[in-house]
Amino acid sequence: YQERTVELRVVDIGLELGVKTVSIQSPVIFRKGRGLWNKYSITIPSMIRSALKHGQMVLIEDGSGVWGHVHVNDLADLYVIVAVKLLEKADVPTGKKGFVFSANGEHTWKSVAQKAADILVSEGRLNTAVLKSVRSSERPKYIVFEGFKVNEEMIEMGFATNARTISTVGRSLGWDPKRGEEAWNRGFKEDFKAVLVEQK
Repeated sequence: YQERTVELRVVDIGLELGVKTVSIQSPVIFRKGRGLWNKYSITIPSMIRSALKHGQMVLIEDGSGVWGHVHVNDLADLYVIVAVKLLEKADVPTGKKGFVFSANGEHTWKSVAQKAADILVSEGRLNTAVLKSVRSSERPKYIVFEGFKVNEEMIEMGFATNARTISTVGRSLGWDPKRGEEAWNRGFKEDFKAVLVEQK
């Protein structure tokens, strides 16, 4: 897992050089960001692209994997809190203890696929909301990512695993995320519209 390898290396180098490091570990980030580059999440738009390409929403395995999610603005608030506290030399866990989780809700991939399929049917882009489960060997063929290549291992890790965390440290620092399940559910239509715009 390349991201994990890099994060651990950063911690090791920080300890060697005496530099404090903090790694904010984010789950699925939803709703539109305001940064200069990618403004949307990767996973849900990729599922929507795949459904539009194949005419049916695809589910990897049984979709029982559970992942966390966080609203992009709540996540931005956490970054600000951590940065300010570090500048103020407040007590913030760093180094090997400086991993801060940011989940503020959970979903299964089956629930995500079903919600997205329902929206695509309601918008007239799919004829059926029935999910199609695919086997391991079929994964790369059915998942469409924009801008980079993926292999079977990456798709399995992203869509057929559990990634459950609790944001204990973040909340202890004063983080109080405001955007929960209602905002999560609204995000599907926004992702759908973003995919349609990119395809024009």
